[in-house]
Amino acid sequence: MNTTLSPEKDPMGHAISQYHATGKAAKLRVFSSLFYEDEIPVDTLFRSFSQMPPHEQEALRQNRLLHRVLVHGTGARLP
Repeated sequence: MNTTLSPEKDPMGHAISQYHATGKAAKLRVFSSLFYEDEIPVDTLFRSFSQMPPHEQEALRQNRLLHRVLVHGTGARLP
């Protein structure tokens, strides 16, 4: 059973899969009525703890459960 969605239905999942497989992926464009349009370089989703800005590191230090939820939510594997 194939549960993979098409890139049109799951652009983030497709970009993550593409980057994981090839080390290359385009930027994700994010649209929302709550903030301005933004672009996320896909490699940002694969950075290590030491590559994160200090405020993100502190948030993860304060809540390890949140870290597990965020990592699993991105489809990544925990170390």
